[in-house]
Amino acid sequence: MIRGAFINTEPAVCSIFESGKMVFDCLKQSNFYNLDYITLEQIDIEHLKVNRTFRLKQGRENTEASPPKPYDFWVLNYHPSTMAPFLPQELLPHLEGPKFAIVLEVEPDNPIKFVPAERFDSCIVLDPTAMPTAKVTPFPRPLRGVPRKGRLHNRDIPVIGSFGMGTPGKGFEHVVEAVNREFERAVLRINVPWATHVDSIMFNVHRMEYSEYIENLCRKIAKPGIEIEFTRDFLEEEELVDWCADNDLNFFFYTRRQSGLSATTDQCVISGQPLLVSSNDTFRHIHPYIAPYPKTSLRDAMRTTSDAVRRLQNDWSGVTFHDTFIDMLMANGIIVGERGDTAVRAARHSPATVVLAIAGADGQDAPIADPISYVQRVVAALGRTGEYKPVIMRYRDADDFQRGVFWLRPSAIVLCGTVEDPGLLPALEQAGQVLYHLPLTPGQPLLAQGLQAPGLQQKVQRIERAPVIPYYTALPPLPPGPMRVCVFGARTQNNSFELIVSKIQRDKPGALVLVARLPSENEEDDRLFATKLEAMQPQLRLTPELQVVVVDMPRDAFGVIHTVGTYDLLLFANDRTHSAELLDYCDLALSTERAVVFTRLAPFPEIRNGTFLEDAPVEALARKGMSAQTALYNIHSEGRLYSEFDRLQRANAAPPPADQLQSGWLPSASVVEARSFPRPSGLLEEEESAWLAKGNRLDILQAPGLSWARKHAAAYVTPQQQFLVAAVECVCNWSPSSRIVTFGDEARGAMLVLRKLGYSLEAADERMIPAGSADCVFGSCALSGIADARDFLARVVALLKPGGSGVFTFFQRETYADDEQENPDFPTTDPSELLALLGSLGVTPVGPVRWRSQRPLLEPRPFSAPQLAGLVFRKHGAAAP
Repeated sequence: MIRGAFINTEPAVCSIFESGKMVFDCLKQSNFYNLDYITLEQIDIEHLKVNRTFRLKQGRENTEASPPKPYDFWVLNYHPSTMAPFLPQELLPHLEGPKFAIVLEVEPDNPIKFVPAERFDSCIVLDPTAMPTAKVTPFPRPLRGVPRKGRLHNRDIPVIGSFGMGTPGKGFEHVVEAVNREFERAVLRINVPWATHVDSIMFNVHRMEYSEYIENLCRKIAKPGIEIEFTRDFLEEEELVDWCADNDLNFFFYTRRQSGLSATTDQCVISGQPLLVSSNDTFRHIHPYIAPYPKTSLRDAMRTTSDAVRRLQNDWSGVTFHDTFIDMLMANGIIVGERGDTAVRAARHSPATVVLAIAGADGQDAPIADPISYVQRVVAALGRTGEYKPVIMRYRDADDFQRGVFWLRPSAIVLCGTVEDPGLLPALEQAGQVLYHLPLTPGQPLLAQGLQAPGLQQKVQRIERAPVIPYYTALPPLPPGPMRVCVFGARTQNNSFELIVSKIQRDKPGALVLVARLPSENEEDDRLFATKLEAMQPQLRLTPELQVVVVDMPRDAFGVIHTVGTYDLLLFANDRTHSAELLDYCDLALSTERAVVFTRLAPFPEIRNGTFLEDAPVEALARKGMSAQTALYNIHSEGRLYSEFDRLQRANAAPPPADQLQSGWLPSASVVEARSFPRPSGLLEEEESAWLAKGNRLDILQAPGLSWARKHAAAYVTPQQQFLVAAVECVCNWSPSSRIVTFGDEARGAMLVLRKLGYSLEAADERMIPAGSADCVFGSCALSGIADARDFLARVVALLKPGGSGVFTFFQRETYADDEQENPDFPTTDPSELLALLGSLGVTPVGPVRWRSQRPLLEPRPFSAPQLAGLVFRKHGAAAP
């Protein structure tokens, strides 16, 4: 029997270590192998470094961990924080044999971002929503123990539970606020155990033990009738399952933004009790089973989620996990046998609903990828659960816009800001999608001044600009020294900065008042504020300890959150000349751990349920912390926006035509910025396919392990090859499991790129491919005239299954072409002949076919290459997958 070694991190009160133990417990009992369990501190790292051989430290040897022969494979819980610093990746080759990394920190759009994947044969990605590739094997959550049926407690007063380590972003305060909204009486149990790696760091965030801060916060928020039972017990796994089983509902409202999936739901699933989570993408493995809060209310979750929990128990069982592991070992040649169909497949919504958010070529000043951009915050909120796939597009003109809409097939289009291009109006009026208008500034109109489109304005539904508080994780500590109050929007002449300072002088005369200077403010604003401060000198001399300092606000979201997170109190006043910018900064401030308050002297019409400066002493407001804004957060959370948009979309959206391509190709919870997309038919231009490079889909060709010859061959991936990659991925629904058959040169860029992306390509000339079995067939080389096209297309159509798609390129014969001037090295094809050939073979081009001809050259250059064109077609039959 083969032998394997399982290396876990050092024992600790830590979810990383516990996750490793859970994986081992799912794998240790097997008829295919023996698996030894080793923790990091047992390994003689110095011996491994010097002698390049594995052994345990003296006194650690035993018969199980010191086998008489080398291990046949290795499984490492290779976490970037708790293993990689102590077992550097440079030492991994000294562990002879196939190696597999357990991946816990999983980015939604790049599951192996934090693992040196090139050092491992494959990665055990504990995310069932991950897309399988050559390096990624998606696994279910490693549930161990016997799943329970769950029980109905029939209590008059419901008991709701939530637990987790004491780190920012766990949202316990929002759990309390949500319970406040739905119940007059309830018991809320919160357990925050002591943690090895985080407690000392968290102390500095609020100058106290973090669990103590959370308890005080929750008790402040709970209304009369809501009883808080707060504990700090570290519970063994069976005890934790018992704890979850005693609750009528287990509820988690994470607001963090960091890699990885939440492990807290594992024990809840085993308990069998009803479960509810927020829309945060740390719960993306739960969302396909249970719609998040507030789309699902707490009361509804108690009644309706038990069946979903039972499905989770089945899909994530220890048997399923073990079978997926065996399947991976077989795929890597460690176990010989027939591969089964037990491997976990991507748990995604099918089909995904694409939402296209469009902005003009200029867009907003802020980079769209940064959540300081309002557009980015909106589309990120819509994409968290994976049900909607948002794409941001900056278009140049109406033709650019139409190409993007054709290629993506969105079900809804969100018009961001004001439409200023009159050429875009006919395309929008004829669009079959649901149209929404999202103002970027309060009161912004749909159409620029002078544009008239009554039919469009009746068709478009307006989504009023409201705050969207992003999911984010902020850890900045409070520095020593006087209380720091940061004031936003009070630098104008009419915002009563004098009265704000007077209030602070009365309540906290030794405070430091930091006046935020926004990026959009200019020298004239500085001059006017300096004049105001000069006039306030008699008032300021009354409290000489109080200081007023102007601070420049960063232009990026991380910089803003880290900066304002070091202040005790954040105060916002509405400066109408900068309302949109102030609202953006307010949204970011509300994602921090600090109290955010407003002033009644200059209110924001878009913000209700806030806390006001005039209603309490300054120091009391600062002590409120996040309790000052939990009601506001619930109203303007990402989950609330997603829920409202989903309600609108379900009420408005019609089912897509049966012959449309399904567009579920975007990674879960990702947002893609795209200016334009490759044409599905017509002439190819370099700029039209440059979008591929934006997603680093071509950079992978420079990855380690690629031979020099292949790197050299792929040094420039032509627009032709980029078109092939984009078309093949789209018609295959971006699924590496599709069967793809190829014709042409193996060294061409399209084949290299697709293989590096995890696709398995089968060469038509090297093996017998059964007729009617391929999802997609493409040729990497341009067709050489109509005779070559007849032979190629006949073979392609025979290989395709009904509903399958073919992709090819060819040199276009222009209408003015002269046979005597044609370059024999580039045989051309008449597009009309080609379309007739496709029709005779029973296949249909995808999308409108539009050929553009250049003007005839009076003196054609000899031997110049003709225009290159491309086509995508579909074989008649069942709809494409």
